[in-house]
Amino acid sequence: CGFVGKDLYFSVPYRPHGWPAEYVLSTEYTIIAIAVFGTSIAVLTDGQPYICTGASPSSLNLVKYQVPAPCQSADGGVPVVGGVIFPGVDGLMLMSTIGVDNISKKHLSRDEWRAIDATTIRAAKDENVYVAFYGEKGSAEVYDGFMFEPADILNGFTLLTSWRVHNIQPDDIGGGAVITHPVVANP
Repeated sequence: CGFVGKDLYFSVPYRPHGWPAEYVLSTEYTIIAIAVFGTSIAVLTDGQPYICTGASPSSLNLVKYQVPAPCQSADGGVPVVGGVIFPGVDGLMLMSTIGVDNISKKHLSRDEWRAIDATTIRAAKDENVYVAFYGEKGSAEVYDGFMFEPADILNGFTLLTSWRVHNIQPDDIGGGAVITHPVVANP
């Protein structure tokens, strides 16, 4: 599947070159990111999130959650067991088949979250930990970030300051996160 604007596209099963018009589903809001978890697709928009379920593209069901939870970063949505974690306006949100919940509110106040530039978050999952870096790209590529472990109620949120990071992405083979560092000619 893929998306452009407010439209979600699906290919013919086992034929990735065929994208029939009858398989297109539309949302009310602009799609920011999509993420697959289990047998569902989280459709993260700039308004309310949607969940897409079904056995084949010809019989998919797209349902809008009645919770305003705009996704703040296309690179911040990360599939986890049972759902997708993504950066929202007021914190990290967990979208599952039963709804959307702010899972970082026990660790961060609204003001603390808003001090983080959520629109620039790039994240990946490492084991059961959501690892994210944020900030505008600069020549030094030094960023702040955080690690969030939802299962750790007391100490689940850890700030990371002044990391030299080039990129973060999931390791699809090993299951962790790959953090690449910039090449430094004269360290």
